[in-house]
Amino acid sequence: MKKGIKFFLLTIIFVCIFASCGKESRTRLPEKFSLTVKGIEFSVGDDADEVTKSLGEENSFSSAPSCAGIGADELYVYNGFKITAHRAEDKAKITAIEITNDTLPTVEGVYIGSSEESVREKYGEGSPFSGGVEYRSDVCRLRFFITDGRVTGIKYLENGT
Repeated sequence: MKKGIKFFLLTIIFVCIFASCGKESRTRLPEKFSLTVKGIEFSVGDDADEVTKSLGEENSFSSAPSCAGIGADELYVYNGFKITAHRAEDKAKITAIEITNDTLPTVEGVYIGSSEESVREKYGEGSPFSGGVEYRSDVCRLRFFITDGRVTGIKYLENGT
């Protein structure tokens, strides 16, 4: 009888272990989500001054006092993407990146216009939010806005915002 219980428990343990090897666990997400433009890889949390200097002159720039009351929020607009940064004292940190057209894919190859299915193939199931699906890393969140089964927007956001 004890052998039967042990065998049953071991079977349950193995089933649980292998059941956790679903589609999402087969898709390995990066430690941080990044974007590569002109051979320059950058992400939320990076030094905005270094990144924007490397990217060259932006199409437009704006700055306004932060709504949090400390420092300033900055917006750099380039062809195909925008960078939002927060400047406090003399340092600016990237807080968001938005891809704005279909010419710039994520590092994993998803672009505006990709199918929802291709997002899930590259990133796994993710977490739904109203308007799309979200993936989290230690550094940031990557949101795909989806309408009628197609990606209509891509945003990298600082965790906690």
